[in-house]
Amino acid sequence: MGVRSCGLLFEPSLQCCTERYAGRVRRERLRSVLIVAAKVGGAIALVVLLVIFKPFVHSREPSSGSNLRPYVSGFQSPTFVATASGQPNRLYVVEQAGTIRYVEGGRIAGKLLDIRSRVGSGGERGLLSVAFSPAYEHDHLLYVDYTDKAGDTRVIAFRSRKSRAVLASARQLLFVDQPYSNHNGGQLQFGPDGLLYVGMGDGGAQGDPGTVRRTSTSG
Repeated sequence: MGVRSCGLLFEPSLQCCTERYAGRVRRERLRSVLIVAAKVGGAIALVVLLVIFKPFVHSREPSSGSNLRPYVSGFQSPTFVATASGQPNRLYVVEQAGTIRYVEGGRIAGKLLDIRSRVGSGGERGLLSVAFSPAYEHDHLLYVDYTDKAGDTRVIAFRSRKSRAVLASARQLLFVDQPYSNHNGGQLQFGPDGLLYVGMGDGGAQGDPGTVRRTSTSG
């Protein structure tokens, strides 16, 4: 259930997070990593809660008062979770293969988008995120970032109707020719300025020749 990755979906990994934050958080101070369903501003969201022990606390066990339970299950390689304006009781979950399903009342209630025929999935590639227009309840616009069959990144806008994205409404906003199959970024977010921000990686591939310039400091 979920992906074993720190801060991703549904399955917190203590080892992952302690390794990720090595140097800033000592292992004995890390109490737990919890992913819980919560209501934030009227919208359901997944909240990643990182609780750090104070220096004088030595126990590594979480509080006996913790009582966590899965909110929903049944997804295949989920990569992102989002909410949309005007839908306080609905949660959207992106699946890597190319689908977006929505959750209501703790169960999978339907499918918003299915573009598996367009998505190249595997490793760090696939359908990576969705962002809903800040005015989604009025304009019904959503934006997705995915890897196409050729291994390149596309950001596409869709318009939805009756809880289903209309494939014929697809409009490309951005195309990125990716040199390698990893570190392609993939997150979409609307900023407070109303603009859509696209997170891109460094293009992947380690040890690229000619990427470091060596300059003498003596002139």
